[in-house]
Amino acid sequence: MKLFLRPQGNYSTAFNLNILPLLRRPLSNGAYIAELDGLRFIAILAVVVQHLSERLTRIQSSDVQAEWMHSTLHYAVSRGSIGVLLFFAISGFILSLPFWNGKSISYTTYLKNRLLRIEPPYLIWMSLFALLLWLSGRITDGLGQHWLASIAYVHTLSYSEFSIINPVAWSLEIEIQFYLLAPWIVLLLKKYFPARFRSLLLPLLIVLYTLLMQVMGWQQGLLKFTLLGQLPYFMVGIWMADLYQQGKLKFSVGDRTLLWVALGWLVMMYSWSEDLGLTLIFLLALSAFFALAFQPSSFQRLLRRPWIAGIGGMCYSIYLIHLAALEGLSNWSKGWLSIHSYGVSMLVHGVLWLVPIFLFSVLAYLLLEKPFMGREWPSQLKNWLQQSRQLMIRTSITVFIGGTFFSGIQASAQADTIRWKGKALAPLSVLIERAQQNSNALKANDREVEILALDRDITKRQWMQHVSVVAGVDAGNGNYVSTNTEAFTAINSSLNRKAVQFAVGVNVQLPLSSVSNRKAEIQKRSLMMEKELLLKAEQGQMIRAEVINRYTRFKEAVQLLDLQAGVNEASSIKLTAAEKYFKEAQLSVEDFSQAMELHFQNKMELERKKSTVENALLLLENIVGTSIYDLL
Repeated sequence: MKLFLRPQGNYSTAFNLNILPLLRRPLSNGAYIAELDGLRFIAILAVVVQHLSERLTRIQSSDVQAEWMHSTLHYAVSRGSIGVLLFFAISGFILSLPFWNGKSISYTTYLKNRLLRIEPPYLIWMSLFALLLWLSGRITDGLGQHWLASIAYVHTLSYSEFSIINPVAWSLEIEIQFYLLAPWIVLLLKKYFPARFRSLLLPLLIVLYTLLMQVMGWQQGLLKFTLLGQLPYFMVGIWMADLYQQGKLKFSVGDRTLLWVALGWLVMMYSWSEDLGLTLIFLLALSAFFALAFQPSSFQRLLRRPWIAGIGGMCYSIYLIHLAALEGLSNWSKGWLSIHSYGVSMLVHGVLWLVPIFLFSVLAYLLLEKPFMGREWPSQLKNWLQQSRQLMIRTSITVFIGGTFFSGIQASAQADTIRWKGKALAPLSVLIERAQQNSNALKANDREVEILALDRDITKRQWMQHVSVVAGVDAGNGNYVSTNTEAFTAINSSLNRKAVQFAVGVNVQLPLSSVSNRKAEIQKRSLMMEKELLLKAEQGQMIRAEVINRYTRFKEAVQLLDLQAGVNEASSIKLTAAEKYFKEAQLSVEDFSQAMELHFQNKMELERKKSTVENALLLLENIVGTSIYDLL
């Protein structure tokens, strides 16, 4: 994209602004492989469009949601998570290629390079999102623990749910697990798999691991969100990297490459499943899709186009930012633009929402990601800090402006805070969270999920009943006697020997019916757990709605009480003046009696308003499950 500005007049000055060189990622080692950034573009596009569809569907009415759910286009877009699995394959390719090429890299240097590359943008955005959540008051309790678990890449394992700060971090947690093991995996494969046989042995290993994953149930439950449940997709990338460095990745596909690419994506769309057969088909389609990117064809030329590779190169920033931005835009613009057609609505909101997100991602990439791609950035940053005399002034100004801005936000929030008897009521988000925590129905759901999880684990371990180990020891003495006759003389010789024998045996039985039934039982328990989680979510929404309803009633009652208190104050002043004029004989008895009666009625109305507030407060405390003042 080029922008030329030529001023009028005799002086001819041209400004040429080309943004594509700015987006190009700096090379850390090796040659630049544009096809990988092209694949990144496809992956991030699929993920962002899927999340756009989810947020757009969520703000529609139930009737429109039901109609959209039956749309073929909606189903196709909902499979955008395939992009995450494509990211896994790309990571497997990139991290294994240097080791396949025989480069000597120490494990410490390898980890240092990865941390210096990916950690700074991740820490910056996760910290910023956590700060925004805290300032908004949506999440306050335990936010620090969630932040620590998120930046340590253990949130999903620690809380059995996605990070509340940035849910997309679940895949980055798996990426980190692979980063730690990738060098050892490749070195083991390189050591025990001869190069001339690896082209066949690696796909066989992928199939065998997938079978093991299915038998052990690693593709379900919490383990699904660990490397154990996602390793085959990384292995596809490792396999492709080995073929690439051996020069075996190129083959003839004819002139219909784009047709094969579209077919491969369709196969992945309809085969993405936890079923064994479909998983194997998906892995085959993923491998073919990946390999097609390196064939001399129109598809390869498309992936190499500068603007596609440029956007793909900044996919990390887009991935970190896009979901939070979509959440904010969907909440902010809810109800502004209602379009019944799913396709038209996606197109319009894609322009209205994704274009600003893309432009913001470009700035985030240039400012908060690209500077950390070079390995020398720590020393460069140190030198810059030492040479910059204006840094302290700029920082002070920024802190002052930011403090003023956030103080305004907090003052605005405090203005909307409900106060009763001199105490501020806890924020609505805290009341909702505490009500859900104290709900016996939700606690029962949690216990049921735990019971089902235990049943599923027990069922998974039933394979042990088909394996038995037998061990034995035999010990004894043996006597051997031989007779030799020479010259009519018998010579007897004997030999005593102690014998000890050890025997160990393993008996493995594999009844196919039991294996099939166990798999069905595991799936049944998983479905029952999903059902309980759905019921919990539904009950949680009902509790949330009821808390909001009672909170609103309490707020309105307090506001009406404040108004009535003002009326009573005016009535009291009026009665004092009437009493003065009555004593001075300037006011009749009837007028004075009316003033007293009006003041009495206002006092009674004030007491009724107080009673209404007390009742509303009691109803709110009943659903929250504790005293409102205990939360302050």
